[in-house]
Amino acid sequence: MTTSLYDQYQKLGVLESVCIAFFDLVDSTRLKNKMGQLQGVDLALKHNQIAADICQRFNGRIIKHIGDSIMVVFKVPLEGILAAIEFVQIIHMNQHPFRTKVGLVHGIVKTVDINGLDYLGNSVDLSSRLTSQALPNQILTDEATMDMIKPFLIDFDQLISRFLGVRELKGIGSVPVYEVSLADTGFVNEETTVPEVQFNASNAITGIVSKKTRKVASRARIELPPLAVQPPVPCEVKDEILGKMLEQWTLSKEEFDNVALGYQNICHTLEKAYDLNIARVSFSGTFARGTMIKPMEPVDLITVMTPPADQYGEVEETVQRLGYFLSQGYSDSVAVNEKKCVSISLEGINFIITPVMAVINNGQAQFMIPKGGFWVAANPAIPGQWMEQAVKRNSPAFLPFIRLLIMWKRINCTILTPFHLELLTDFIASQIKLELSFESIYQWFRYAYNYYSKIKKPYIQDPSNSNTYIDEYIFASSPVFNIFSTNLTSAYNTAIQGITYYRSGKKGKSMAKWQELFGEYWRP
Repeated sequence: MTTSLYDQYQKLGVLESVCIAFFDLVDSTRLKNKMGQLQGVDLALKHNQIAADICQRFNGRIIKHIGDSIMVVFKVPLEGILAAIEFVQIIHMNQHPFRTKVGLVHGIVKTVDINGLDYLGNSVDLSSRLTSQALPNQILTDEATMDMIKPFLIDFDQLISRFLGVRELKGIGSVPVYEVSLADTGFVNEETTVPEVQFNASNAITGIVSKKTRKVASRARIELPPLAVQPPVPCEVKDEILGKMLEQWTLSKEEFDNVALGYQNICHTLEKAYDLNIARVSFSGTFARGTMIKPMEPVDLITVMTPPADQYGEVEETVQRLGYFLSQGYSDSVAVNEKKCVSISLEGINFIITPVMAVINNGQAQFMIPKGGFWVAANPAIPGQWMEQAVKRNSPAFLPFIRLLIMWKRINCTILTPFHLELLTDFIASQIKLELSFESIYQWFRYAYNYYSKIKKPYIQDPSNSNTYIDEYIFASSPVFNIFSTNLTSAYNTAIQGITYYRSGKKGKSMAKWQELFGEYWRP
């Protein structure tokens, strides 16, 4: 006979829905080693006692002392959050010679009696893991608990919260993590100045000084586009100065990490945008194609939406809804631009998010992107797919060479789009061998100048369709083309002088000309 649900439920024992909180003394071992065991223990007891007193005022029950930390249970998660914040506030106000870190999780736990009341279950484990992830004087919680307390934060205008990203917690998995803090003290940074207790020869406390600390959290791994994370110089460098420029202006590991975290936060926020039918959020633009350099320009993302045939929204409506969902987590950094894309700033990185509609018209599948307030057929993945093939058919110098040209473009030819520059470089690379050298830079400008001089309306073919072209915008009006032509001619003349001096051994004059081409990027 099948066991009834009630019988299975009975085997679980006594269950309660509570908020589990851990208050853990920071650097307890170091403090004991410096202060001596007795003073160190006294400091730990002081930490635990102050925390316990505050928690009891907010209806918390002290379950147990675990070394230098205490485990507290609250019936309501808001009470736990308020108790934790008040404890951190008192540490700041009274300049106590210790710091704490707090993890809180509301969930269902099993009640047990092992030498006194105790609780077991996933929520206990998760709270403990969050505490270990917290920085000094930081309060962390999970998404389910945050959703419970968020409506009440309106009643406490001095409280602030933020989404920190998805963290990999040992034995638990990927968990969305949030921080709650006081507006006066602000959020805890991964690199922050914290107080450090000073001791004299007798191990007596003599004062507190500032100390910088940094802790890298265990984040869920994000796979960035392969072309983006290529090393700055994966091949032989003929002229050392160019190699140094690439190393200096190619994106750093920290910038890649910030992009990954910002992307992860955007993806997580949009997971709840159910009515937008978002199938995927992907990287696009120069970042995805591996040609972005410092200082970073906005990172392009595309959100591919797959709504039912009868639920296609107008461009304006779709973009506004996309912006609305993102603003729920980041209200101060979200805006809709004139191109009907959503801009958002996270982790110091600006993102531009383009909505892409996947539709089926008359049995034909196609992508639609916003243009002039209307959905227009276009596949935004084409440039990235083309670049993957271009990198394969060209030498290892292809991508870093384009990065050098991007430096010139930003200084002397802003009218040129990065993708057009990439296409043009691929065309020139089919004619000559491009290396990381001044000689190749000169040859590039020579070929580009001759190409545009000999043909009245030269177009670089769109790789997605041999019958269409992507750079007609340059020739749409005489003023635009004249600007481009003037910039290219000027650069070519400068390159001629640079390579002439270079070949004749006049290094100083040669370097001056290359500096004209690369402007502020030239740092030999």
